[in-house]
Amino acid sequence: MSTEASEPAHPLGREEFARRFLEARNVLWTVAAGVLGPRGEIEDVLHDAFLAAMQKLDRFDPTVPGTSFVAWMATFVRNVGRNRGRKVQRRGNVDVAPDVVEELVEDASRNGSPPPSPVDRRGRVAELQEDFDDELLAALETLGRDARECLLLKRVLDLGYAEIAGILGIPEGTAMSHVSRAQKALREHFEGGRALQEKRA
Repeated sequence: MSTEASEPAHPLGREEFARRFLEARNVLWTVAAGVLGPRGEIEDVLHDAFLAAMQKLDRFDPTVPGTSFVAWMATFVRNVGRNRGRKVQRRGNVDVAPDVVEELVEDASRNGSPPPSPVDRRGRVAELQEDFDDELLAALETLGRDARECLLLKRVLDLGYAEIAGILGIPEGTAMSHVSRAQKALREHFEGGRALQEKRA
């Protein structure tokens, strides 16, 4: 009988982690926008979430059935976003230089994993940001965080309710309810604005 200890499951390497992060960038950007609002410090949140997750790669085992990298990363994005909203800085707790993020993402892009549109070559989601005008931004900021997350994932990325539920770790019915309530709130917001304009006219 062998006395050698079995080797622990080795999770993602840094390059594979960066590649998967790049592929999930649209979803993670949208999750961050849901937490902070589309005018929030989304790039900073994604950067810090990337670094925080990199420190805990040993906790992610891609061989476990049903494991979702996107859902795992979304947890970091949501936590970092919420902490940033409470002005809690996490960046000082990691020992990876900030330029590692850009370097790894660029390496993943060069090695045959180009970022999907609308993400540019450096992983920015410029076209998504341009989808929001000032009036829509103001309306989105009136929504609760959970409702905004679900609505953006549904309407910006056209994800199914099961996908949204999996990413956010909530029941599918809850995702549907959040989207429904958010859409109703936005309709009332815009209808109220139009009514006010007509009254003033």
